[in-house]
Amino acid sequence: MRAGNPPCYTLASEPPSRTNHRTNSPIPRGAVRNTRSALECEFALNCTRQRDPTQPTQSMKNDMNNATDKPGGWSAVRRQLATWEKPALLALLKDLYETAGTNRDFIHARCQSGENSSEGLEKYRSKIVEQFFPARGFGKLKLGEARKAIRDYRKATGNLPGTAELLLTYVENGTRFTHEYGDIDERFYSSVESALVELAALLRGEVREMYPQFRDRLASVEQMSDGIGWGFHDFISDVVWQIKGELGDL
Repeated sequence: MRAGNPPCYTLASEPPSRTNHRTNSPIPRGAVRNTRSALECEFALNCTRQRDPTQPTQSMKNDMNNATDKPGGWSAVRRQLATWEKPALLALLKDLYETAGTNRDFIHARCQSGENSSEGLEKYRSKIVEQFFPARGFGKLKLGEARKAIRDYRKATGNLPGTAELLLTYVENGTRFTHEYGDIDERFYSSVESALVELAALLRGEVREMYPQFRDRLASVEQMSDGIGWGFHDFISDVVWQIKGELGDL
């Protein structure tokens, strides 16, 4: 366990125990998530095989459409920018660059996407780790900011191997956090699980060749999740073993 007194995270209640269907071993108390049935878990896993990981999700499409369709949205801005000369566009980019750190990171990642992209990747990785294990103090668990870092990196670079690395970083740090601090809540576990499902879709698709690099790290995540409540370990174990069964010979 991590030393010191962590802040009060929302803890999970403990429903009755049950048996792990893969190993036939007892699952610790607190491992059954009442709000998610086994059928729902299987449906979520199956969905990862059906979606093209290179395409945006429906929610991403909705967000883009809403932003475009709003009065005075991107369509209007694009028409205006199309009339600007290059110096004016560069001046606008410079202003955006100086306005916020997130803008600077995005522009750097976009400009470096075809060359030395490791520096940009590490910047986004640090944004993820910061929410779980900051250099000082305790993690604030702003999961939305950590997931946004992954989306921003992918949008800026289109780099799927880097995106897979960030997704695994999120899963590793989320699992380590609950391993050190104990059970959290439904929102936390669902977020980590969804990142793993997204990673599984990439590994089955465009970044299939990266599985050998991730094999041991995924096994460590499964091992670290053992004993965590809310059915978290069962879900992680199912996904990791399914990936291993499909890609283990690579």
